[in-house]
Amino acid sequence: MMIIPALIYGFMFTKQHFPVTERVANGISTGEMYKSLANPLFIFMIICMFGTAITELFTGQWIDVLLRNVTDNALLVLTVSTGVMVIGRAFAGPIVEKLAPQGVLLMSSILATLGLYLLGNTSGNMIFAGALVFGAGVCYFWPTMLGFVAEYLPKTGAVGLNLMGGRYVRSIYLYDVYGRGL
Repeated sequence: MMIIPALIYGFMFTKQHFPVTERVANGISTGEMYKSLANPLFIFMIICMFGTAITELFTGQWIDVLLRNVTDNALLVLTVSTGVMVIGRAFAGPIVEKLAPQGVLLMSSILATLGLYLLGNTSGNMIFAGALVFGAGVCYFWPTMLGFVAEYLPKTGAVGLNLMGGRYVRSIYLYDVYGRGL
């Protein structure tokens, strides 16, 4: 049943004209794009992406297990932090313009650290305060890391953005397999 719509969409897309990428429009060759992936700033951002991803995704993925002994409402805590992320991302434009990506990443790191501390060292309703602070901290990690690479390392093109996004998901796998000794 699914192959029929897939074939129809595939046929429809063969008739479409797609614009060139920003890299091609700026005259950056494929070789230059791959060379720019060795830029020390790009490598540093890839390494930082592992930390931001584990902070956001791992904590959200395991919040029920992590807070089971502290509160009966662990999923409500996840809902609060995720709600803050949704609202924060909706109003990200003015914040990024005011602080620049580097400032947003610094602020996010500080708030995420404080939120994790509060989640780990409080009980009762203060857990929700920790969830609010943590959600405010991690809500800008993913989009700001990608935006930083797009803005400050444009020669990396779509491959650079792909590698950054892939590191985000890959970090959870690496932590699950090697961090917990599975």
